[in-house]
Amino acid sequence: MFSSLKKAVTTAPVLALPDFEQPFVVECDASTYGFGAVLLQGQHLVAFFSHPVAPRHQSLAAYEWELIGLVLAIRHWWPYLWG
Repeated sequence: MFSSLKKAVTTAPVLALPDFEQPFVVECDASTYGFGAVLLQGQHLVAFFSHPVAPRHQSLAAYEWELIGLVLAIRHWWPYLWG
């Protein structure tokens, strides 16, 4: 079940190929347990990213989790975002 769901989410038509002539948008979210982000172009999902929260970060405020998640996503996708 999980493998079929994973395949459905990670293959076309769900994921679009990037067009480096168009701008990218990063949307991210954080929780007590992890950071998640998606890379979008227009209304199309190009890639997604997730990372667990380190134990040292669990006592931080919610806005700090969001910022850490954004920094991690930008570091992960910097070749897309900065060419």
